[in-house]
Amino acid sequence: MPKKNITKSITYFLALSFLTLSSLSSFATSEDKNTTGAQLRTAYPQDYTVVKGDTLWAIAAKFLHNPWVWPKVWDANPQIKDPHLIYPGDIISVLQKDGKTVLHVERPSQQVKTEKGLRVIKLSPTVRMAKRDEAIKTIEASAIRSFIINPQILTAEEYERLPYIISNFEGRLISSNGQEVYVRGLENTDEFQHNIYHKGETFMDPENNFVLGYEAILAGHATILKVDDPSTVLITSSRREIFNGDRLIPSEQSERVVNIIPSVSKTFFDGRIVALFDALTQSARNQIIVMNLGKRDDIRIGNILSINTDGGTIIDKRDLDEDDDPAIVRIPDVRSGIVMVFKVFDHLSYGLIMSSQRAIHVNDHVATPQ
Repeated sequence: MPKKNITKSITYFLALSFLTLSSLSSFATSEDKNTTGAQLRTAYPQDYTVVKGDTLWAIAAKFLHNPWVWPKVWDANPQIKDPHLIYPGDIISVLQKDGKTVLHVERPSQQVKTEKGLRVIKLSPTVRMAKRDEAIKTIEASAIRSFIINPQILTAEEYERLPYIISNFEGRLISSNGQEVYVRGLENTDEFQHNIYHKGETFMDPENNFVLGYEAILAGHATILKVDDPSTVLITSSRREIFNGDRLIPSEQSERVVNIIPSVSKTFFDGRIVALFDALTQSARNQIIVMNLGKRDDIRIGNILSINTDGGTIIDKRDLDEDDDPAIVRIPDVRSGIVMVFKVFDHLSYGLIMSSQRAIHVNDHVATPQ
C-alpha cells in the first residue's frame, strides 16, 4: 500500500500524560515535578468521546491543569509516533489498573477485554486509513484564520515602500467597489490581484514609546488593469471605504491554518500587551491580542505565555516610618490567563487567549509560565 495513502494516527497523546504518572497509587491531585507540569485535575470525565469541532487543547484541559504540556510528555515516550492526530469518535478513558493510572484512547473497532471486573487495555500502535484533515485541530482555527491570511501589521519602512492610491477617475477622496483608481509606485509584476490596506492604529512600545508597527486594515481587493505611472487599478470588492493613500499588497495565496503545537520556551520572555482586537478595554478567551515580543526577542509560533495583571500597591497604615508616613506595600501580580503565539513579526506578535480567569487589558504583562 503506498506510504502516502497511510496516515499513522496513534491517538494516545493524552495517555502519555497519565502513563508518566503511572507510579501513583491513586488519581493525582498534586503536581509531580517529573511530568513537566502534567497535573491531573481533581475532577475529570471517566470517559470522553471526541466529537467534531473538538480541539486538542480543549480535550487536554478536561484532564490536565496545564493542557499545553502534552507535547513534552509525548516526547518522553518514543513509542508514540504522533499524539497530535486524534479523530471524532475516539473514546478517551482514564482507568486504574494494578494501582496505576492509565488512559486509553479507544476506537469502535478495538476490542476491550474484561479481567476481574476491570477493563484491561493493550496500549499498542495502530494504523488508520484517513485523511489528515479529519484529525481535530489544536485550537479553533476560525478564531485566527483572517490574521494568518492577512499581514495585519507593517513596519513604518514597509508601509512607506508600498504602492499607494492617489485618486480615482472622478477625483474624489473616497473610492468603493467597481471604481477605477490610480496608483503610484506599482512596478511590473506577475501578480495582478492585490489587497488594499488602510493604515490603522500605531502600535507603541509601552516601555520606551518606540513605534513597533502599524495596524494594516484590509479595506478591499483590486485587479491591476495597466501598469504605468500612475497605474490603473480596478477595485473588485470593498469591506470599507477606500481612501487616497491606502496601500496595495499582492494577494497572498490562501494560507492553510497550520495545526500549531504549543510549547514553553527555555527563554524567559517578559513583555506587554500593546493592543486588543475586537475589544475596547478588555479581552477574554478566544480573543486576539498584540504583544511587544517579536522575532528580535526569539519568540516563536506556538510559544505559551502567561498573562499577568499588575497587582498594584496598597498603604499599610500600621507600618509607619519616623515621619509617621505609612508604608507602601507592593501586591504581587496575578495570573489573568494563558496566551499562545500564532503569528510573529519583527517587533510584535499575535496571540490567541486560550484561557482567562479575569479581564485582560492593554499593558498587562506577558511572560514565560513559571
